[in-house]
Amino acid sequence: EDTVQPVQYVYKDYVKAPASGQYGDARSLKRFFNGNNYRKEWTTPVNLKVFNINKEKGGFTIEGVGGGKQTRTLKLKDKDGREWALRTIDKDPTSAIPQNLRHSFASNIVQDLISAAHPYAPLAIPTLADTTNVLVAEPTFYYVPDDPSLGYYRPLFANKICMLEWKDPEEQTDSKSSFKLFNSMRENNNHTVDQEAVLRARLLDMLIADWDRHFDQWRWVTRDTGHGRLYIPIPRDRDQAFFYSDGLIVKYMANRRIPFLKGLRKRIPDINRLNMVSKDFDRLYLNSLDETAWHRVALGFTEKLTDSRIESAIRKMPEEIFEISGQEIIDKLKSRRDLLMHESLKYYRFLSKEVDILGSNENEKFSISKQNDSLKLTVVSYNKYADTNFVMYERVFDPQVTREIRLYGFNGDDKFEVDSNLHSNIRIRMIGGRGNDSFFIKSRLRSFIYDNVIDTNYVASGRG
Repeated sequence: EDTVQPVQYVYKDYVKAPASGQYGDARSLKRFFNGNNYRKEWTTPVNLKVFNINKEKGGFTIEGVGGGKQTRTLKLKDKDGREWALRTIDKDPTSAIPQNLRHSFASNIVQDLISAAHPYAPLAIPTLADTTNVLVAEPTFYYVPDDPSLGYYRPLFANKICMLEWKDPEEQTDSKSSFKLFNSMRENNNHTVDQEAVLRARLLDMLIADWDRHFDQWRWVTRDTGHGRLYIPIPRDRDQAFFYSDGLIVKYMANRRIPFLKGLRKRIPDINRLNMVSKDFDRLYLNSLDETAWHRVALGFTEKLTDSRIESAIRKMPEEIFEISGQEIIDKLKSRRDLLMHESLKYYRFLSKEVDILGSNENEKFSISKQNDSLKLTVVSYNKYADTNFVMYERVFDPQVTREIRLYGFNGDDKFEVDSNLHSNIRIRMIGGRGNDSFFIKSRLRSFIYDNVIDTNYVASGRG
């Protein structure tokens, strides 16, 4: 049971309160199995501003409630129409646990293991992100009082520590979800993603051992490129940043079943498994970067992340919290930064074994040619007006790294063309989709063709 004491909101602007009161009462046996984790950070009182919904940022109106299975989010709108989110810091995993286990010993263990997440980690992220040119929103922590102005949502947020965050970190910008972005890219082949910006954001995830980076953890803002829209990623929800547990249960799960729970250590034990939750996201939004580009981005990222910037970031946490484990986290981040280039290139090679390249519902031409001992893929948007055609995708694939490439045409009248005299160990799978697609295979390349309506399409093979 949370033991944070209620504070009369009408009397104080600031109060001293802990992030949660439910992780401190842990005897030696519980600490042996569940870990010491960040219990002190959760239970140490810090000075917090009291949230006044009628005055903060000029006053908010409540738009509704949201959040995932473990956190609650109050959706707010300020007087200028900007959208904000007020999220609880502590979690309630009840809805994520099967109903027949919700009041069991197992439920108590799951709740207690939340102490392995650092409650104040989100405060350090903006400085790390700004240093490495990653776009993020800057959060502010508040104590939410038992305020009648919260109305129907009063029982959900009263007497809790919450984080206020602007939905869109740029003025006059309406961000998209990953789902809406995917649909936009499928309908318009001049809508693309800044993949180097995605990589910088993902390198930050790897640095801070944030393993929970699925599609819902991102928003996207756009830039006009002159012939289309370029999308920039905004990582959100840093609930698992700096995750670490020294308990027997998490150690067992990390070694046997859930390896990404190894968490924030000076080493990066297994970079591929750390990114297990994110690999589908990465396959979609990091598929145009070759090893040279990846190396260049990672080098720039690590060079900008100096010792002083890391220290400055961690000192954004409350002073009482920094004194507990701040220096230890700094030392871990410095060590991980020094290893990040080498380790992230391992992950590059893992992602590059099999690569998916997606077209759109418009017309595309996929051309495969030889470049030295490698295979070059170029995807062009085309129609009868030649001056509107442009290169959507271009990458050279090393057969020592890549085993298979899958090309998806989706709708539209797409063309797939393989040059003559091209030999490679890389398998090519061409998936035409709907539309009148054409396949021109002029070499003995290991290629496979898939299409919805084969009798309306054209296939020409020069393989003899």
